[in-house]
Amino acid sequence: MHLEITGKIHVDQVGYRPDDKKIAVICGSEGRFELVDEKSGEVVFKGETTELVSDGLSGDRVSYADFSSVKKQGRYYLALSGIGKSYSFDIGKEVYRDVKNAMLKALYYQRCGIQLDEKFAGDWKHKSCHIQDGFVYPSKVQKLDGCGGWHDAGDYGKYTVPGAVAVAHLLLAYEFFPEAFREEINIPESGNGMPDILNECKYELDWLFKMQDHSGGTYHKLTTCKFPGFIMPEEDIADLHFTPVSSTATGDFAAVMAMAARIYKNYDAEYANRCLTAAVKAWEWLQQNTELTGTKNPEGIETGEYVDLSDSDERFWAASELYRTTGNTKYLEHINSAYKSGDKNFFSLGWENVAGLGVIAYLFGNEPKADNALYTAMKTDFIEYADELLGRVDTDGYGISLLENDYLWGSNMIVMMNAMHLIMAHLLVGEDKYITAAQGHLHYLLGRNTLDYCYVTGFGSKKVMHPHHRPSAADGVKEPVPGMVAGGPDKHLHDEIARAQLKGLAPAKCFIDHVDSYSTNEITIYWNSPAVFVAAYFDR
Repeated sequence: MHLEITGKIHVDQVGYRPDDKKIAVICGSEGRFELVDEKSGEVVFKGETTELVSDGLSGDRVSYADFSSVKKQGRYYLALSGIGKSYSFDIGKEVYRDVKNAMLKALYYQRCGIQLDEKFAGDWKHKSCHIQDGFVYPSKVQKLDGCGGWHDAGDYGKYTVPGAVAVAHLLLAYEFFPEAFREEINIPESGNGMPDILNECKYELDWLFKMQDHSGGTYHKLTTCKFPGFIMPEEDIADLHFTPVSSTATGDFAAVMAMAARIYKNYDAEYANRCLTAAVKAWEWLQQNTELTGTKNPEGIETGEYVDLSDSDERFWAASELYRTTGNTKYLEHINSAYKSGDKNFFSLGWENVAGLGVIAYLFGNEPKADNALYTAMKTDFIEYADELLGRVDTDGYGISLLENDYLWGSNMIVMMNAMHLIMAHLLVGEDKYITAAQGHLHYLLGRNTLDYCYVTGFGSKKVMHPHHRPSAADGVKEPVPGMVAGGPDKHLHDEIARAQLKGLAPAKCFIDHVDSYSTNEITIYWNSPAVFVAAYFDR
């Protein structure tokens, strides 16, 4: 019997590991289902779905098909009478390896300042770009070298705040799961004795050094005055401008350099010392400049602002990383005071609020050196928030922890950051319920969602083909650059395409695979980085 794919049986289109819980979400139907071996056509498992329940954030009525008992490696699909079949997926021990490596390799494709050779970039090669010096705003004369680093997103700007946060996610992934990064990913530095995740992070760190002013403060960003059109990066030849030093950029710089100092120590002691020196200098600037400054665009600059209304979280993160790396108690005083003030959500891991990164640094640092009361309070709060996320998962039709207001610009970042938090909770207390929930978030990203999209370019059967990403749109290659995480549903419909075609839809359905939908279908380095962390846990 021929069965069509109707998009009503939602699975992780990349796959499941043999011993994992394996659940598909069925939209609008319930009843008997079959798991079919794609190669032989043999029905290898039969079961009954649960009864239908309502999911408010997608507007769907859903049931669940559990085929966890099937552990044999192979390629399968699910079939349901009257509904059709699912997209095919694998069951295998290393199902997440390729997507993990691709999401990391996507950072290489974002490199600025060098030619991407075919040997490493394949069809997505291009010439060197943005190699000219940039003007130090507002000067029309003073210039600095700003070559290198990663393009931040679908445009060609380079921004200190999100760059530091993306590196931090990746360094955490390596610090906690080094065994997940033994493979080379075919970048120019592969084979130099350093894991490629550290090679790739170093490319951004080397650029971040250039963003530190002689005072110790850090320039907020380096961009042209306006966003370019959909052209290749080497065609973007407008003047570049370093925008003024900001306290948020300086705090993030201090934090990530302190991280790098301890992580690169075993590979390049001289480089690690340079990182720590820069971190301490940035911290000293923060002590001398106690007011929030520099996050808004100066006159004449229209590129992404990364505006922030508070820098207390950046200062907290910087102090936490410096304390973890150095053990100097002067940083502990700031950590204690900041945490007790309670003026921040201390669980966020994103660019606007980095306090959660500071909590992780403290909780997983050298515990005997810690203030025991502070440690206990942080750990309790961290686990309580993880339990709150579990509660959301239990009431969400697709098994993730997003609230209605979390379906915003870059909602997939929140999906992955929440998964990071759940994994960290497991590492703290050892309870598997957190891992099961975290993996549900990865399943969502890879296709088990109401729209049936695998949100990582180059993967799954229903692929994102038209991301808001200038090189992918301008290079003449049919397939977009692989391994990029699309932003995901945004109920606020921030762009014209979204407003025209998604108005009135449920929050979880507010996504469109269109190059002009920058609010749902753009990519960024800091949406990829937490996804690399999560995939690394499941590919150790």
